Amino acid sequence: MSRTRIYLPVDTDDLRALHDGASLPPPRAAHAVTSALRASLPGADLEELEYAALLEAAGAARRARGQTAGRRVVVAADVATGTIRPADATEGTGPTDGRSDVGLTAPLGLRDVASFHADEQPGGGDEDLLWFDVSELGALLDWLGPCA
Repeated sequence: MSRTRIYLPVDTDDLRALHDGASLPPPRAAHAVTSALRASLPGADLEELEYAALLEAAGAARRARGQTAGRRVVVAADVATGTIRPADATEGTGPTDGRSDVGLTAPLGLRDVASFHADEQPGGGDEDLLWFDVSELGALLDWLGPCA
């Protein structure tokens, strides 16, 4: 079965659900390397394309956070390719250029997660995200506290 890496903006409730063994229900707006993203970055290798998709997911997390001082949090996950589809205009995560927008049509469980990414400081928005291994989810939740 073919798998695709996606980047999913989440909040602490989503992280707690994953930590408690629940799956995140579909449909979910996510980001991935798409043909539109490839076309917008000619000559980029897969690592650069995945980083661009991660940054677009981080932007969506910032928009979802609104004016609160929380942290952007993104889950990187590998899902069955058949469970993602192009995002339609009504499903997105807010105003984006749509280069990496996809929709996840299946539940996402902790078994699918490759890593977590979060701002170092509350209210961050332009700096790189910190990387957390999937085994660090409990520590990530403790670290985020009420400021996610």
